[in-house]
Amino acid sequence: MMSERIENSIDKAWVGLFLGLLLIGGAGLVAQYSDPSYDEMVRGDIIQVLPDYVDGTMMAGDFGQHQLAYIDKKGDFYRFTDSYDSDFNGPIKQVLKSGEDLIVGGQFTAYGQSLVGYIAKLNSNGELNRDFARNMGTGFDEEVTKIFVLRSGDLVVTGLFKSYNGYYVDGVAYLRADGSLHEGFPASQGLNGQVLSLTELSNGDLILGGDFTAHDGKNAPYLLKIAHK
Repeated sequence: MMSERIENSIDKAWVGLFLGLLLIGGAGLVAQYSDPSYDEMVRGDIIQVLPDYVDGTMMAGDFGQHQLAYIDKKGDFYRFTDSYDSDFNGPIKQVLKSGEDLIVGGQFTAYGQSLVGYIAKLNSNGELNRDFARNMGTGFDEEVTKIFVLRSGDLVVTGLFKSYNGYYVDGVAYLRADGSLHEGFPASQGLNGQVLSLTELSNGDLILGGDFTAHDGKNAPYLLKIAHK
């Protein structure tokens, strides 16, 4: 009985020590991110986290007034831009690095005072890339859900859209790195479902996967290979 009481006392001591350390660590985390600007901004879901972005971490999602947040290696929190007028007017669905720039897609139609059709390229200082914006024209007519960056820097974009800058693209679009549309991409028409994944083969061919079962009236159960041209 005595040995059992001693063992129980030791167990409780270890549990108490563990909980104490956990609370101390938790308090440190709370203190680290208790800046009012963080509480003010991150009010919704974090959709994506980009580690190692310009010596820090980028967060994107549905935060309310601002959709992008940056945390440096010290744990200090910042808005991605210093201007309250520079941010998206809707949730972000995906953000990808292109060098030190960002390719962003989602449910937004504007970045600050600039109209952008559900996709945008941002420079590392948070400014809209004007060349990309000019080449994309009106952009997409509906939500972008996924963006895939190819080795060439070109983009395959999927979503709920039916057009890009006035051209018919049914849920899949191939964009050049500068934002202009690569017309004639076979998967841009004829799929009866969404593309959810993409793999680029060594020869440049693309393997698309999704919830589709046909392409141009032919059977394509969940996979479609697009030959490189």
